[in-house]
Amino acid sequence: MQALSQREHTEVLEYAYDPQEKGADAVMCVKMFEMIAERRRELGKDISASKASAALCEQDANVRDFSKNFPCIFRNALDLEGAPRHLAMLKQLARIRQVVEDREMSEAEANVHATRVILEKTMREPTVKEKEDMQNKKNQGNNAA
Repeated sequence: MQALSQREHTEVLEYAYDPQEKGADAVMCVKMFEMIAERRRELGKDISASKASAALCEQDANVRDFSKNFPCIFRNALDLEGAPRHLAMLKQLARIRQVVEDREMSEAEANVHATRVILEKTMREPTVKEKEDMQNKKNQGNNAA
């Protein structure tokens, strides 16, 4: 490479990196979620989530940055009906993250706990039809035996 850089008409470029900004910690994510959800409620039910998103991002540069860095959390905060449920899960995940940062739990253990929390919060109960189908299959299995 050095030989190539010595050639006539050769331009050598160096990489320059912007200094990395400090990532948001779990507590800050929870606080931003709460603030965004509150502002979204203040806009009312008549405004769509996409219009609310645009309005909130236009009003506050911190919200705009948060929406880009944490798009899923941001979308959940805009969900008028689901925001309380999403916030509860986010708080649980933040507590797990805090325990890792305090070095009281390993990353691997935290991943297991976080996965459990996510599954518990996102699983749905079987529908009436699904329950009937399961019962019918169970009955068929019992009759065959």
